[in-house]
Amino acid sequence: MPLTDYSGFWVEDSAATTPYQDVLAAQGMSFILRQLSKLVTVTFDMSQSLHPDVLTVIDVQGQTDTYRFDGQERSETHPWWGKLVSKNYRNENGDAVTEARDLNGKWASVTVWRLEDGGSTQIQEVDFTSPKLKKHVRRVGNNLAPMGKGAFAVNYIQGLPHEVPCVSAAGDPGPIHPSKVHLAPVLGTPLWVHITTYLSFTVIVLVGYIRASIQSLLAPPNATSSHAPIVDGFETFFRKHLYRYIKQCFNRPITSVPGPYVSLLERTCTNYDTFKVTGRVTKALNLSSYNYLGFAQSTGPVSDHVSDIVCQYGVTAESSPRMEVGSLDLHRDVERLVARFIGQEDAIVFSNGFATNSTTLAALVEAGCLVVSDALNHASIVYGCRISGASIQTFKHNSVSSLEAVLRDAICRGQTPDAGRYVPWKKILVVVEGLYSMEGTMCPLPAILELKKRYKFYLYVDEAHSIGAVGSTGRGVCDHYGINPRQVDVLMGTFTKAFSAAGGYISGSVELINRVRLYNHSSVYAEPMSIPVLAQISASMKMVMGENTTDGLCRLRNLVAVTNRFRSGLKEMGFVVLGDASSCVVPVLIYHMNKLAPFSVQMLDRGIAVVVVGYPATPLTEPRARFCLSAAHTMEDIEMALKAIKEVGDLLQLRYLSKE
Repeated sequence: MPLTDYSGFWVEDSAATTPYQDVLAAQGMSFILRQLSKLVTVTFDMSQSLHPDVLTVIDVQGQTDTYRFDGQERSETHPWWGKLVSKNYRNENGDAVTEARDLNGKWASVTVWRLEDGGSTQIQEVDFTSPKLKKHVRRVGNNLAPMGKGAFAVNYIQGLPHEVPCVSAAGDPGPIHPSKVHLAPVLGTPLWVHITTYLSFTVIVLVGYIRASIQSLLAPPNATSSHAPIVDGFETFFRKHLYRYIKQCFNRPITSVPGPYVSLLERTCTNYDTFKVTGRVTKALNLSSYNYLGFAQSTGPVSDHVSDIVCQYGVTAESSPRMEVGSLDLHRDVERLVARFIGQEDAIVFSNGFATNSTTLAALVEAGCLVVSDALNHASIVYGCRISGASIQTFKHNSVSSLEAVLRDAICRGQTPDAGRYVPWKKILVVVEGLYSMEGTMCPLPAILELKKRYKFYLYVDEAHSIGAVGSTGRGVCDHYGINPRQVDVLMGTFTKAFSAAGGYISGSVELINRVRLYNHSSVYAEPMSIPVLAQISASMKMVMGENTTDGLCRLRNLVAVTNRFRSGLKEMGFVVLGDASSCVVPVLIYHMNKLAPFSVQMLDRGIAVVVVGYPATPLTEPRARFCLSAAHTMEDIEMALKAIKEVGDLLQLRYLSKE
């Protein structure tokens, strides 16, 4: 067996006795490191992974590590480098990349994996020298790439990449020239961007206070009445001196179906307060609506089905809560369809998406229970947790380590940590979203489920934006990660996004749904879903499921294609793009609040309708444009949008990562 001495490390080629294709088929790729007479076997096993973005590493003692290429930063302790911050993600070529840096921000290593069918190939690992690590530590970088049948190469690198000898199973040693690795800054944006962001907002606020002071001197307020003010001082200041100057970006009147293109009524404003409609209509490419699968149509088979059902049933359902009169057969048909589509035992539908969250959470937990919520969860979740009466704790967005720390502390302390006796929680409910619409990030569901096994909490996943738009079959984050949906206790979703309808659903076990029917106020007191909405849901969902048509699959594939092109195009131009690669919601940071309105106006002048978002929906220094892609968009639409965004980005200097 070929063996090369590297002064303390040996790289032993395990493929010398096992043909490469057999190793690849059986266990992915394996190699052996011999250090001071100690064998360490590492197997990179992709064939058993539930999802191609998950890499399982098994050592000779059977210890298993799992790498998830989800773009999330994680803290770890390395036996050589000490404490590190690592990040795993997929690059533009589809390769899986693992980056690690020490606590001083110095790069420790970068590994690039080329994921193959049935296995993985490590095509490059670069170990960087850090001043605190110069203790005669020899490191092995491994460049594993097929050299032909029955062979792969191992490349040793110390410090920066350079030409080094290699050994292969074919007995053909020779030089390897490691390709250069481009490392983007961890923060992503230059420091001057953050400094000017704070400065510009400070100037805006100061000017606002100066203007407010002058106005109060020239026009003193009326004598105060005995009533408490309805609106507090800062809210009044924000509305009059900050929001009014960008309000033309919001609440635009629409006169068409919100499809790939949308018709907007033109309006003018001379005093930053009152709008006047000119009567002209502007047709613009719609990058604003949550029309993920393109079902927002007034023609086609889905619309025809809705018309037929309305002719048969009318528009309204029971005209009273379902608990009083009863349920229409269409309601139960749609609920069974949703349960079948999601992969759960049963489901219940509601006429309002916001109320689906807020009233269901109040029906599941009460005083004596604990809700652990992601810090960036939607307002409907926040409201539902508050009215439930349960105790609420939050964890850092998508941070599994933060979630575990909160769980450990809460379980140890119990309900009454200061009462002198331990009182356990009645139940613990962890609430996350599948896809966060303001960030474009997906929850690390596999890692959360691992915690669920350990800490025995209930899991509630809001799939308002992920259902229908994420996963190879459109079944949300469980589909995306290859997870059985019945591992999640409560799956919530809405029909307003991918299915272009209205309302929401809760799916889970029969026992859960029966409780929700009896204790959820939207089920007991609210009006049921209308007939046209039920018909829209039924027709569009069956199309996604592929019943008697392939149109749904085509929509899913086109959504992936336009999303990938749009996201990669923005990154190539140097914009700061947030979110996961699989997200059809693409946020782009603008940073400066005073650039929100110009960006929106300039894009509309070029025929593109976009959404801009600022405080309080985002942190003060992270205003952004949020683009929503649709299966109804074509590649020509995407190229037109990218061209317009580049022009406006140059005009407003928004290409913070551009090399031009």
